Amino acid sequence: MHPLKKVSLRNGTFLKDMVPALGLCLNQAAAYSAAFVWKLELLYYLILILFFTSLFSIYIRNLTKSIAYSVTSVIVGAIIGLGILLIPPLVYGSYEMINATTSIYLTFVAKLAIFNLVICMFSSTVGTVLSGGE
Repeated sequence: MHPLKKVSLRNGTFLKDMVPALGLCLNQAAAYSAAFVWKLELLYYLILILFFTSLFSIYIRNLTKSIAYSVTSVIVGAIIGLGILLIPPLVYGSYEMINATTSIYLTFVAKLAIFNLVICMFSSTVGTVLSGGE
């Protein structure tokens, strides 16, 4: 392969699928952060996740990809949410707050992840059926 030859993505399908998946990850992070910081009620949290995951699966139109991206976004969204919540203690150098925030957040997310995974699979299926996808 020539060193100056550009490597192109096949028809842009990678970016077409990854940009909405990144958006879903950021949505999960925002939902986790809202539920953790502002004590968002479970019903509102689940409705938020249901809406955005259904919208995502309507766009993707493939059940296998939709479920895989949704489940991955639950995990990646939790990691991004933790990063967002750890920015203030890292800036101010409060290391005991980092440990406390991490342990409380991980316990909180573990409880929400049970509901979140079920809702993501359900809404992925509903969104794919509504879109008439595969």
